[in-house]
Order: sequence, then C-alpha cells, then structure tokens
Amino acid sequence: MNRKSKKEIKLELDSEKKIAQRFVALTAIFILLYCLVLLFIFINFQKSFFTKTIWFLNTGVFIWFFTDYEILRSNSRYLFALFISIFIVLYSHYIQQIFQFRSFAITFPETTFALVFLLIQWSIRRVYQKIFKTEPEVTRTGDTKNILYTIILIFSTFIIISFL
Repeated sequence: MNRKSKKEIKLELDSEKKIAQRFVALTAIFILLYCLVLLFIFINFQKSFFTKTIWFLNTGVFIWFFTDYEILRSNSRYLFALFISIFIVLYSHYIQQIFQFRSFAITFPETTFALVFLLIQWSIRRVYQKIFKTEPEVTRTGDTKNILYTIILIFSTFIIISFL
C-alpha cells in the first residue's frame, strides 16, 4: 500500500491552497475588468473600444482556463469556471441588446470560447483519466500523452467554435 508521508500531504494541501487563492484572485480581476468596461460604456460609449476590450477579455478568460489546468481538477472550481463562462456569454449578449449593435469582436462564437473549452475539457479529461489512470497536463514538451491531450483540446475547441 502506497501511503503518503505527512510532508507530502502538507505539500499537497499547500499546493491546493495556492491554486484556490489564484483562482479567487483571477476571478476577482476578471469580474472587476468586466465591471469597469460596463461602467466606461455607460459614461463614454465608444464602440471600437468596447468591441476590442470585450474580445480581449473573453479571449483572456479562455487562455486563463487553458493554461491554468490545475484549477479545473477540482469539481467546485470547475463548476464556478463554467458559471463564469456562461456569465460571459450572457454579459456579451446583454451588452449587444442594450446598444443594438453587432460586431466582429462579440459575435456569439467569440463569446463562447471559454464555455466550449470547458465542456470539451471535462469530457476529454474523463476519457484521459480512464485510459492513462492519471491527471492530464497541458504542456508543449514532455510526455507524448500530455502533448496529445493538449493538441486534441486545442483543435477540438477551435473546430467546434468554427461551426457555431
């Protein structure tokens, strides 16, 4: 039987605590940025600023979820990330309805980057865990199975987005 030492358990708990703190901090930053954009729109509406800012924020959330794969290992944080991605879609749609415009930067597919990624990641991660009996890691180098996981994750996300 493989038992963990007290030191290993403490390291895992510290790591989990850091991941949780990072998740809370980044979530707060993104919420603040979305609120600032909304405030700026109501004060001084500029369509070009808004469309570029929303596109970058939506893409930023997608990149955050993709690169910080450790946060998605916890079911509670995964569900909260899913809630964030649904909020992004609703937020972008709401802003479009208020200001009655459509733009290349906030069309429906671009607002769903994070949501589509999370739905794909969940299912691919489950398959990976069943096959390899370990947690996948998003990586550019190293283990072939992790590189394969990363490539499948990226391509499947962009293929599905392109069909929306």
